[in-house]
Amino acid sequence: MKVVTLSHEVGSFGKAVALDLAQNTDLTVIPFSRVYHLALERSDRFRRRKEEVAEGRGDLDIWEGLFFSEPGFISLFESLVLEMAARGDVILMGVGAQAVMKPGDGLFKVYIRAPLETRIKRFMELNGLTVGEASRTVRWWDQRRRALFELNPAFESVVGESNCDLVVNTERVSIPAASRLLQTAINELPGAPDPARWRDRLTRLALAKRVESVVRETGSAVGVAPLEVRPAEDPSEALFLTGFVHSEAVAGAALMLAQTASEGRPVVSQLKLLRLHHDLLPPSHLRPEA
Repeated sequence: MKVVTLSHEVGSFGKAVALDLAQNTDLTVIPFSRVYHLALERSDRFRRRKEEVAEGRGDLDIWEGLFFSEPGFISLFESLVLEMAARGDVILMGVGAQAVMKPGDGLFKVYIRAPLETRIKRFMELNGLTVGEASRTVRWWDQRRRALFELNPAFESVVGESNCDLVVNTERVSIPAASRLLQTAINELPGAPDPARWRDRLTRLALAKRVESVVRETGSAVGVAPLEVRPAEDPSEALFLTGFVHSEAVAGAALMLAQTASEGRPVVSQLKLLRLHHDLLPPSHLRPEA
């Protein structure tokens, strides 16, 4: 069982490399669009947000932007990436997947790049644009991509070449050559020693993130900060709800939300009460007299 995450720059031929790689291996390409359409099917709130953007009532105009616009959507994205990865022998395309997947046996992170001038030329020739039109479009996509990660600081470390196992510059490397390079590296990569246990771990992580997305979306205001859900480290089926809340009532509401989405798994609350400065009463000698 192996999982390849492949992120690429506009005009770098990243998609073509991924398709060639899939044709010459047992790997299946899962495009970002697949994750996006699954999110529309799974989350009414995500679908409504997409409709708002389509009607001009939002300011996020590309698919990735929707996922990074709210904590609940980030958890939804993470759950779907983990779900797709659990299938094994897949190539996960698009931004962010490499941040969701943790280092381990069978995981290979790839970044496909090319110099800006090369990418502009390719985009110009592919679409019949002028140099100016191609330059503005490619630079716009690059700026939007950087902005996506600024919306979610947790993903800043994966922008560009950071934390990737292999970076391929396609300026002078052809698509077949880049694919062969990846094939060699992937073939030498050890797979998961226990595929069944590996798949079970990813499946449990995916469920935890699905529950977390419900807590964050439905109860986005219940916590001091976005609450988190994680599976137990041992083989038990328990899920743990963690974070900080203002009151016992809020903790109870968050736990109920988690239980509705846990698919029958027990949910253990590890929420902690946190008082902020505005929750505290002033000293008695400073209180106004009744």
